[in-house]
Amino acid sequence: MTDASRSAGARALRRFSVLVMLAALAIVEGGWTSDEQWRAFAKESLIVTSNVPAGSYSVFTKLSSLGINPFPTVENFSPALVLPRGITLDKSNNLWGTNCSGPTSDGSISMFSKNQLQHLFLKDNPTPTVFIEDQGDGLTLDCPKGLVFIRQNLYVASSGSTDGFPAIVEFSKNQLQVKGASTIDPFTYFVSDTPVFGELGQLAVDKKGNLFVPDLNNQVIYGWTPSSLNSVAGKGGNAAQPLKLNPDYILRSSSFTFLEAAAFDGSGKLWVSDHHNNQLYAFTPSQITENAPNEVPTIIISPVTLTTPTGSTSSLLTPTWLSFQSDGYLWVTNSHSDTFGSVAGFAANSLKTSGSPTPQIFFDSDLSGGNFDHPVSLTVVTKFKF
Repeated sequence: MTDASRSAGARALRRFSVLVMLAALAIVEGGWTSDEQWRAFAKESLIVTSNVPAGSYSVFTKLSSLGINPFPTVENFSPALVLPRGITLDKSNNLWGTNCSGPTSDGSISMFSKNQLQHLFLKDNPTPTVFIEDQGDGLTLDCPKGLVFIRQNLYVASSGSTDGFPAIVEFSKNQLQVKGASTIDPFTYFVSDTPVFGELGQLAVDKKGNLFVPDLNNQVIYGWTPSSLNSVAGKGGNAAQPLKLNPDYILRSSSFTFLEAAAFDGSGKLWVSDHHNNQLYAFTPSQITENAPNEVPTIIISPVTLTTPTGSTSSLLTPTWLSFQSDGYLWVTNSHSDTFGSVAGFAANSLKTSGSPTPQIFFDSDLSGGNFDHPVSLTVVTKFKF
């Protein structure tokens, strides 16, 4: 046996030993209940939902083989998760989330690292690797919701739903390296005066780096080009003295009644959820940027009645968050109320034209053992590997 082959064999043995040790630890501490569940978490897809008001994350594994109404693989609670809202992953598979409150403020951002996720769901009360609150004024992060990474900087939609200070807040890559709890002055903090922001929702970025966010009060979607974002980047600002950056694009449609979420599919279409109409709308790239007074959605997805073991429900009921997989599969959270919610999964081929498609996967809080209530957001990890 050559030195190279012996070295490769040793590395493989160490990786196997680590997996066995972690699987055993999961059984002992009451998180992952079997080695099979651990392998599902480490090697296949999973979905993570943030839950309000429970203050928890729920995990569902093996998405491709899930039937209707699965139980979550495990649920995690942490004191840092106070009214959790948006969640997303960075390029290193660190899990970032916004919270509509904090120990001393009206908003915070938490991050559980990729390595920490190996243990995060094994026990309750984990401490985030990074935890950012606002400057102490209770305004700079005013119930933050949407969040997205652009060139490794984190953009956050400070919704303004608590104290009325909606804004787009940017934290630089270097700022995000600070470990533990901290208050950080924003790298960039901007608002718009034409028009004035209403409550802001889920952030979305297209392949060109354009940033978009729905305005729940004004029923429009704002967009900024990379050059506009760069023009204010690093210039600071806060709730008392915000920078001003009016949108480059405003998407308007008479179909809108109460916009909540936005996400791009692989073809560049922008999808938005309408919380009151219980519908999903899709717009082409050309519609997004032409600033027309009334765009007609290219595709409209409407709800369908589903029959479940406990009665009838709707596939789309106050849709709140959207997340696309790389293969075009769409996941939607429905936050019906503070004590009930559901998640629907739609195959890509069911979203090509307007209609009322039946979700390929659907599960709700009642039929999942009540283990997640009022799911607000979700993210999907494909082939999560450590």
